[in-house]
Amino acid sequence: MNASTSNVLSRTISQSTNVRVGLLALVALIAPWLAAWLLPSFAQPQSFHDYADQRVWLGLPHAADMLSNLPFLVVGAIGLHFVLRGWRTNGNAFSDQRAAWPYALLFAGVVLTAFGSAWYHAQPNDTTLLWDRLPMALAFAGLVAGILTDRAAQRSFGLLVAFATVGAGTVLYWTASGNLVPYLAMQAGFIGTALIATACIASRYTHANRIYAAAGLYAAAILFERLDHQVYARLEGWISGHTLKHLFACAAILSILSMLRARQHAATNELRKSTF
Repeated sequence: MNASTSNVLSRTISQSTNVRVGLLALVALIAPWLAAWLLPSFAQPQSFHDYADQRVWLGLPHAADMLSNLPFLVVGAIGLHFVLRGWRTNGNAFSDQRAAWPYALLFAGVVLTAFGSAWYHAQPNDTTLLWDRLPMALAFAGLVAGILTDRAAQRSFGLLVAFATVGAGTVLYWTASGNLVPYLAMQAGFIGTALIATACIASRYTHANRIYAAAGLYAAAILFERLDHQVYARLEGWISGHTLKHLFACAAILSILSMLRARQHAATNELRKSTF
C-alpha cells in the first residue's frame, strides 16, 4: 500500500469514526430530555434519605457513610494530578492536552463528590442531595466525553461542554421541577454510551476494555445501595450497603485511573478494526 492510499484510508476511517461518535453523543445528550417528555414524572422518594447505618462517631452523624467518602477524595486527587501533569510527561496516557480535559473533569467531579456526599450524609435531605448529585453528574460527563474523545480527539472540547451541560442540567431540572427522570436517564445513558463506544468503536489507546471492570464495580455499587438495610442486617451492623456502595464506586474510579496509567497509543492498523 503506497503512502497516498494509506492516507486516504486513514482519513476515511477517521471520518467514519467521527460520524459514529457524533451519533452516539447525540443520542446520549437527547435521551434525558426525551425521557422527561415520554415518561411520567418521578419524584425523589423521601425514604431514600433513611439510611441503615445511623451510628455517630466522634460527633459525626451517619459516620460510616460520611467517612467512606474519604477514598473518593484520595483517588480523585491522585487522578486529577495524574491527568493535569501526566499529559505533558506521559504521552502514552494522552496524545495531547485536549485528550486529557474530559478525564480532568471526571476526577475533579470525584473530588467534589467527596465533599458534597459527606455534607449530604451529615444532613440527608433533598437540598443537600443537590450538592452530592451535581459533582457526580459532572464526573459522569467527564467519563463519557473521555471515552468518546479517545476515539475522536478533535471533538473533545465540544463533547465535554455538551455532556457537562446536560449532566448538570438534569440535576438542576430535578431541583426545580421535582422530576428525577432526566437525572436517572442521564446516568444510565452516559454509562451505556461509554460501554457501547468501547464495544463498537476502536480506541486510539490500548487497555480500553478495562472500562468494563469499572462498569462491573459500579453495578455492584448500585446493587449495594439498593440493599442498604438488608446488607446492614445480614452483616449484623458491621457495615451497611450504602457504605459498601461508596467503596465499590471508588474502586470503579480507581480502575479507570489504572486504565489511564497503563494504556499506550494503539497502532494505526488497530483503527481499522473499528466496527459499528
